[in-house]
Amino acid sequence: MQNILLATPSNITTIPEEEMNLHDIVQFFKDGKRWIIASTLICLLLGGTYAMLTPAKFEASANLEMAMVAGTPVEVPSILAEKLKLPLYYSSETFNACQVEKALPSPGQVLASQLKPVANKNAPIVSIRFKGLSPDAAQRCLTSVISDVSKNQGALSKPILDTKKSQLHTLERKLAEAEKLLALLPVKDMKFVFDDGKFSASALLLATLMTKDHEITELRNQINDKQLDLAEPQTKGTTLVTPIYAPSGPVEPNKALIVLSSAIAGILFGLMFLAGRKVFAS
Repeated sequence: MQNILLATPSNITTIPEEEMNLHDIVQFFKDGKRWIIASTLICLLLGGTYAMLTPAKFEASANLEMAMVAGTPVEVPSILAEKLKLPLYYSSETFNACQVEKALPSPGQVLASQLKPVANKNAPIVSIRFKGLSPDAAQRCLTSVISDVSKNQGALSKPILDTKKSQLHTLERKLAEAEKLLALLPVKDMKFVFDDGKFSASALLLATLMTKDHEITELRNQINDKQLDLAEPQTKGTTLVTPIYAPSGPVEPNKALIVLSSAIAGILFGLMFLAGRKVFAS
């Protein structure tokens, strides 16, 4: 008697019509290697042409220290960083120096987007950078930008500085008057005479002398403090932390990266074309 195998739901197995194995993958690349090579060469040609025709750009960078009056920055670095993003912050001379006077949509917008200001969180310093067609061009642009910052911060410093100088002049005038009065007092002829329980004029003169002497000492101390506050480094304009850094090597275009990206793109395009071809053929 023959055994009959009945198909039941438990022993039915679904077998895919096609199963990709290592041999199929290798064969796939063999069949399409010409397409992959051709696509890669075309992308490399396009990428190499782009890298050769794109003008080289050189970057200059600078670190600005805020203008200060009496040891206090005239503005917060984060505020300056935001101001440098405003198109109307810059002068026409800066647009010419940065060669963006004809840039679209506007010279100010293009320059503000290229400077990329960054405020230092731990010090009153703002970093800026600019890419030009040569190291000198990039450096000239930053020099002009720094000049604009210096003018604007100078305008902020002026009223504060004028107030400090006025206070200093007032103290110097009071000191001169106190010293003049002290010189008129007859210190050598002072005699202490007590009559009817009252202090003599000499006692009053001594009290006046001691008061003026103390006042003069206090005025001199205040004047000295004011003079120190108004002298560098407590009071100064916008300065560079270090000289503008403008290396001689270009930063754009990155030819090695362009070639590598072109090769990868060529391989991917070739594979996509082969996959699409295989789908349509099936």
